[in-house]
Amino acid sequence: MTGPEKIKEATETVNDIKQTIQEKYDKVMGKIAEYQSEIQRVLSEASYHSQKWINDKIETISDNAFKSTGLTQIIIPNTVKSIGMSAIEGCSLLTSITLPTSLEIIGNYGFQNNVGFTALEIPESVTSIGIGAFMKCSELTSVNIPTQITTLSNYLFSETGFETYDIPSHVENIGEN
Repeated sequence: MTGPEKIKEATETVNDIKQTIQEKYDKVMGKIAEYQSEIQRVLSEASYHSQKWINDKIETISDNAFKSTGLTQIIIPNTVKSIGMSAIEGCSLLTSITLPTSLEIIGNYGFQNNVGFTALEIPESVTSIGIGAFMKCSELTSVNIPTQITTLSNYLFSETGFETYDIPSHVENIGEN
């Protein structure tokens, strides 16, 4: 093979390699664009779902209903009477909860491990607060205890942000913590 033939063959090989590299680059860039589009879709959906207004015909929020979701705010309508076990547990972005005056029961671990809210107003209609209902709510520093609550269940305020407790006079029994 002569010098010019070798140069021509080498040039063709280099051009083939360039084309292969360009094709692979285009494919990778296409995948990146797909992933970016999917990320935008997921972020948009997460933003849409970060607030939850619950249907005003619901009377019970079932066990685990919103467990570990990305909600930032929950507004519970005045038809809800009970919040189930772990119903609103582990919502690490949750900063606002509005409880209705119709609420009577907060289930075991109902709000456990929600680190984003600092205060909770429990309506006077609540007659039962389950075990560990506010456990591991590390930023929680303010909760009122309705007058109908005479027993503070086990682990109710375990691992919360409380430095001191002001236990109302109507409380007769205090569980383990």
